[in-house]
Amino acid sequence: MRQIKFGPFQDKFGFQSLKSFIDHVDHYQYTKYLEHNIQPIQFDLNSKGINVYDVFELTTNNDFQFTATNVIVVETLKQFLLIKNKLDNSKKYIVLSESFWDIKSFNIDLHYELVYVPWDLIDCQNRLANRSNLYFHLMDLNFLEKFNPQMDFLCLVGRSKHWRDKFIDKLTNNVDLSNSLTSYYGQCLGHQDLLAIDVPYERNNSKIEFEEKFYKPIRIADTNYHYNLSYFTRNELFYKTKFSVVVETEAELEEYHITEKTIKCLVLGHPFVVMGTPRYLKFLNTLGFKTYSTLFDESYDDILDINQRMQSVIDLINHLKNITFDIQALKQIQEHNLINLIKLRNQDTYEKFLGLFDVRNI
Repeated sequence: MRQIKFGPFQDKFGFQSLKSFIDHVDHYQYTKYLEHNIQPIQFDLNSKGINVYDVFELTTNNDFQFTATNVIVVETLKQFLLIKNKLDNSKKYIVLSESFWDIKSFNIDLHYELVYVPWDLIDCQNRLANRSNLYFHLMDLNFLEKFNPQMDFLCLVGRSKHWRDKFIDKLTNNVDLSNSLTSYYGQCLGHQDLLAIDVPYERNNSKIEFEEKFYKPIRIADTNYHYNLSYFTRNELFYKTKFSVVVETEAELEEYHITEKTIKCLVLGHPFVVMGTPRYLKFLNTLGFKTYSTLFDESYDDILDINQRMQSVIDLINHLKNITFDIQALKQIQEHNLINLIKLRNQDTYEKFLGLFDVRNI
């Protein structure tokens, strides 16, 4: 049995991500062993071996030990571009990323292989399958039976970013938000019903609230159950709104970082418009998901210029406020997406990762 050593183990984002991924790879390998007697590669994360760094270490530390192969863990392409000048273009890297991008489309002077691990998609699959998971019971798969929108749209935007600031400025100046449930960095920008329906939390100093609490687990009093304000959106917010305006994590480069913002809509069947990266919807389509091109114009997805894409999204929002959706058409799209989510597997990613550890490649 071949053995690949990483480490030694560190309790950091990068190593934890790699450890979780290798756990999935191991389950895949042993399935192949049981079915086809294909011998697995053994991965050891507790011995001295291939170095593992994450973007947060590389932006704060210059004491690197580069070997022939290093694992770099990032969340997005944008993060990878921030650290690429600290890497050694004579070495080989494995980049584990929550975003996918076409390596050939970006002239990055490094020898690296991209391993795309969509953690939010994987997490949602786990939630749908695990009745012992709090979130299993928080996802209402019969949402469309209770869909009774009295308000225009739902738009819950998290942390402040430069391009998000511009989009929210355009949104507030070009769209009447008074009949929407809209917030940015915790501040209510639309109808005040949001404050009564949404999960209660202190909004007086919203930036501190978001940075310190919004993305951390919160324990339900007198229990061992935890939830997260970022992941937990009350179903009532979806029942009451006609569609979602999803402001995704990235919007400037052609990378595809699918988060819970989009996945909630796919699972529930809530129609959505995305302010995200160009061709984001087409990437969802390549994964087998259906969006809403049969119900409204999604050509904004092809616009490369971010300012023009923002304007096109805003024009579409104003249009969708005035239409009524066919519930049966929404159900067909939702059912397709739920089946696709259940069927979606990472075999190609696992095979690619295992192929990187052919003895000739080390």
